[in-house]
Amino acid sequence: MSLQTYTLKDLKQCVDLYIEREGENAACAYWIYTRDDVTFCDDNGDIVMHEINLSNSVLASVWHCDSVHTTINDCIECCIEEYQKDL
Repeated sequence: MSLQTYTLKDLKQCVDLYIEREGENAACAYWIYTRDDVTFCDDNGDIVMHEINLSNSVLASVWHCDSVHTTINDCIECCIEEYQKDL
């Protein structure tokens, strides 16, 4: 089974929709990982990129990783609770 890989073009379209809906000055938080982040150090200490198919698979897996989404949602809920205590 192959996981869907999202592209920077897909991200741009999504961001454009958010801007249209919420305005270009709306606050946001973001994390963007690309092929540049799927690397390793060789024996010489040089950073080497993995081949494109592996990079795409890794990035798709990260996107679909429930623990990443759960952690972000937990953080949002925790922040809301903290800010509400200060009101």
